[in-house]
Amino acid sequence: MSIDRYQLVKRHNVIIGKADTENPLSVGNGEIAFTADITGMQTFIEEYKTIPLCTMAQWGFHTTPAKNDKGFYSIKDLKLKYYNTFGRKVGYATSEENQEEIFNWLRVNPHRIHLGNIGLNITLSNGVKAKINDIKEINQSLDLWNGILVSKFKVEDIPVSVETFCHPYEDMINFSVVSELIKKNQIFVEIKFPYGSPDISGADWSKDELHNTDIVDCSENSIELLRTIDNDFYFVKIEFLKDVYVERKGKNYFVLNQKGCTNNLIFSCLFSRIKPPKYIHLFEESKRLCKEYWNRFWISGRCSRFFKVY
Repeated sequence: MSIDRYQLVKRHNVIIGKADTENPLSVGNGEIAFTADITGMQTFIEEYKTIPLCTMAQWGFHTTPAKNDKGFYSIKDLKLKYYNTFGRKVGYATSEENQEEIFNWLRVNPHRIHLGNIGLNITLSNGVKAKINDIKEINQSLDLWNGILVSKFKVEDIPVSVETFCHPYEDMINFSVVSELIKKNQIFVEIKFPYGSPDISGADWSKDELHNTDIVDCSENSIELLRTIDNDFYFVKIEFLKDVYVERKGKNYFVLNQKGCTNNLIFSCLFSRIKPPKYIHLFEESKRLCKEYWNRFWISGRCSRFFKVY
């Protein structure tokens, strides 16, 4: 008798019925990961401290400039502490005495960086920004068979549904937000970029002046951003449907909203260490590829990011 792999995998779907700030869910492809809260996005970053809500990639690193003429230190700048090891002296980097700056700089650089916070801004009917306790009737499920995070909840009895998934072969996260609150202008998407940090969150939100987000290209359906943080840089390309528009709200802060009276906000966000291609997969195509990728993985037991099937 053959194994029904679909039912076997399905019964292990992760289902969350309340806010659990110590156990958020993530989507990814082995090269990039996006960790989400109960809204399926990174809406309540202040509440998630143990496991922060981050967007991180294998290539995403930042180096804080050192306080010397070179802007960096190397192992040659460090005074090693020597120990007698099997009859010979061997130096180890075990002491920061009289070299605290060099020792600590080498210890934390380079460090992973939070590539960008993508969350919802939800406003209540009284004009106050919603808090995590205002999110009711939570039903969040990580659909393992298809690789899609589905988050359903209510705000003041109005349903909100969010789909979140990662493109299987590109460093791209895709989102669909459906709610009547979009029509009411009570929900829009925030995309915020932090300065780098060796902290577990990979983000320092207090140094907005030390990094830049420049618009390098834009069209009716996309915007391309260049992120510059000290001597490091990367690109972000946001692709969206024609009813969506992007607006800069700050030096490193953008919002996505609807032009018309629709209740659906769909967009994709590609992160890249090199300039992105002119055209990237749209939401529906990315969703098809994501499902095929994970279906094939569960059926075959193997699936590579570099083995592309279109």
